[in-house]
Amino acid sequence: EDKMKMKVLWFMFVCSMCFGLDDSDEDLYIIKDLREEFIAYACKKYNLRCEGVQCCYPKKIESIGVLFAVNKLLSVDETRVLMVNLIKDFQDAINANKKITPFLSDVPFPADRVRIVLHLYDGKQRGPLDYLSHIFTSRGDIIYSTSDINRSIFEQDKIREPLEEACEKTGVKISLI
Repeated sequence: EDKMKMKVLWFMFVCSMCFGLDDSDEDLYIIKDLREEFIAYACKKYNLRCEGVQCCYPKKIESIGVLFAVNKLLSVDETRVLMVNLIKDFQDAINANKKITPFLSDVPFPADRVRIVLHLYDGKQRGPLDYLSHIFTSRGDIIYSTSDINRSIFEQDKIREPLEEACEKTGVKISLI
């Protein structure tokens, strides 16, 4: 847990350098607290491990995200359910937090701005080349790719699914505004 706090603080420091923010600003602490609460909740509920965080914050929060590790291989259907639930849970946490509202680019904060990345492991190592290993959100889509990074990025092995379609398949209602 202390290592995770150090990672979050280090990442926020690097982001503040990139975007010219003063790390004494109240907004950075609000973002940090919100993210830490969500990470603790998601890790416990879904048996995940946090690997990092993300925030696009030039003036207002444009996107906010978390990178998680899953220590088992999942099918596309299992991954879809996990991704949609994580997006919904994080979006709900963001929109319920009144302290962060003044810093959001859009209120309510839309689901397509919630960034989730999942790395799937077979125990502690990457799965075989033909298994899902890297799943992430991008511009309103969920992208599923295999362990073979070259094929997944440049070939047809990458599956792109609109978030709206994933929500319909899972029956999870998300505000896609």
